[in-house]
Amino acid sequence: MRRRGVGKRFAPDPWMKWRPVLVLPLVLGVCVLTYMMAMSKYMHVLMDVPLTKGISLTGTDSLPCVAWRQTFNNDPFGPRHAERDKPCSARIHSGSGYCECAGGLTTKRMRSVSSLTRFTCSNACAHLAKDASDALRFPANVTCPQTVSGEKYVSKLRVPGKLRAMTWRGRLSQLDAQATSMWGKVLAASAAAGPDVVRAPGIRIHKQDFVLNGLRMARKDVETAREQWKAYLRQTPPYPPSMFAGRGIVIMGGGLSYMVPAWVNVHMLRKTGCMLPVEMFFPVREFPTPAVEAALGELGVVCRELPHSNFTTNTTYSGTDDLSGFAIKIGALMLSRFQEVIYLDSDNVPVRDPASLFESVGYQETGAVLWADYWSSSAAPDMELIMDAPRPKYSFESGQMVFDKKRVWDGLLLAALFNMRHKLYFELLSNFMGKGDKESFAYGLHALRIPYHVVQHSVGSVGINNALPNNFGPGCGMGVPVVPSACDFLGNTMTQHDPDGRLMFLHTNMSPKWNLQIPASFTQFRRRWQVLQPGNQPFLDAIDFLTSDPEHVIYQLLVDLRCAPFLEPYAETLAQPDRMGPARAMPLGLYGFHTSNIGIDFRRAYRAGMQGPFTSFIALNFKDAWLRFSSVRLRPLRWHLRRPFVWLFRACRR
Repeated sequence: MRRRGVGKRFAPDPWMKWRPVLVLPLVLGVCVLTYMMAMSKYMHVLMDVPLTKGISLTGTDSLPCVAWRQTFNNDPFGPRHAERDKPCSARIHSGSGYCECAGGLTTKRMRSVSSLTRFTCSNACAHLAKDASDALRFPANVTCPQTVSGEKYVSKLRVPGKLRAMTWRGRLSQLDAQATSMWGKVLAASAAAGPDVVRAPGIRIHKQDFVLNGLRMARKDVETAREQWKAYLRQTPPYPPSMFAGRGIVIMGGGLSYMVPAWVNVHMLRKTGCMLPVEMFFPVREFPTPAVEAALGELGVVCRELPHSNFTTNTTYSGTDDLSGFAIKIGALMLSRFQEVIYLDSDNVPVRDPASLFESVGYQETGAVLWADYWSSSAAPDMELIMDAPRPKYSFESGQMVFDKKRVWDGLLLAALFNMRHKLYFELLSNFMGKGDKESFAYGLHALRIPYHVVQHSVGSVGINNALPNNFGPGCGMGVPVVPSACDFLGNTMTQHDPDGRLMFLHTNMSPKWNLQIPASFTQFRRRWQVLQPGNQPFLDAIDFLTSDPEHVIYQLLVDLRCAPFLEPYAETLAQPDRMGPARAMPLGLYGFHTSNIGIDFRRAYRAGMQGPFTSFIALNFKDAWLRFSSVRLRPLRWHLRRPFVWLFRACRR
């Protein structure tokens, strides 16, 4: 007997053949909806700055549009990217920024734009006439009192009389004559060493690095470079004991782009209780007016001209006849009247009295204290052959340095040569992350086996946690051990410590630096110091040893400087054709929003092949590791495979 149902053929379910047709659109619809909801997190109108209350456009039929304002860094309040601004009729489909409407109003402040949120600013501004809830007005500019007494202003700055610069201005002419003579001898020694014709075998930029590509200098070029620096040292002047005495601080000044941060630097220095005298060096064309010089003098600052400095601080060094471009820092350090020097970059903000560095064990033993950078050494192997010494394991940061010139004089002289012949040495000393003078000081000492101390407490960074445009994880918070996966930390300020591990310097080495484009209210001032790494700590919690909010203090210093009676005449003087010229004039007011700082994208640096303590600032993943492998291993391979075809193409074109 056959079991029931066995062998019986069942009719197919009619819904089976239609199920894929019905389910597939449903699944796609859910995916699209989820994607749009996630994208809305990053393409919504940002509310980081409270909307201006009380904006009323009643009775306005339409609001004229001015333009679409593009910004950097997926942040509508980031620095302006003026080259990417668009007219009102253009359809906006990418980038970050905002629509500027008439009357200083803005709308559509977007972190990121995609095809799902295309719009025109003409329509966006017209919509404000109907609904002003999205309107945000530009901040007002600082307004100054009509009458400000110069004497009253200067009296606020005054430090103890023994520090005031006027008490030792009488020696300036003698000091300047000695400095001019000294640098003339350095230039003569460089000329006697032979022409500056040796070059590296290639350049070092993000997409092309001759070291990663396996290229090396010719043996003849290495020998020439080695013999030239040794011949140079045989011609250089010995240490002049009568020219230097005492301890002090040296800062580089210049036009307003240097002067404004230097003004902040000196005030913050005095607020720490530091009573060391300060020399501020200026290129000739950027020397301050007598009123500015007098105001700095009340702070214990002597203004000095750099000899042979016919070019401005932002002009690339053009030869061995001028103390300009990259050589200005070593020139200021060597020619200052102090024997024992703390050098500070103008944008370096001290939060503790740096005078204690002279008493540290490392300084007492060696006469030189240096600080490491974010990165491990990236010096070319050729540098070892030129120096006859192994490379240091660190890369170095020159925003603060301490030297006893008597003990390290020859090392400083060699550093001067590295800077004067920067077309060779800057390519050898560092890759694209940090080309410049920063490695030259340590390598000048290292080549001559002059001992120096490197502060062992690792470098840190202050900046912001910025949402990634293509990541839809949790928000960008603070106070958790690592940066959330949806965020990237962008560091705009380097933190350096004293030899005991205490935070001492906030080096604001990423643009925009302190400037006078500030709002009338601190509530609309975009803070650059929000998060401290490593540790992802809220910055104000990490500096609880300070009695005040340093960023608020600096904001008030900038307001005071903007309203100083000497500022506008100084700016007008700098704009003269025989000084810096109008093209390089710094704005004295704010147009648009107060911008946030771009900062260093440490994730991109890691992917480009960089190593160092900065890796503790970010949460790395498999994608980072793969892109790093591609940059370090695969890109050089592609370069070598492409070389024969490039050579053949060029040969055929001839």
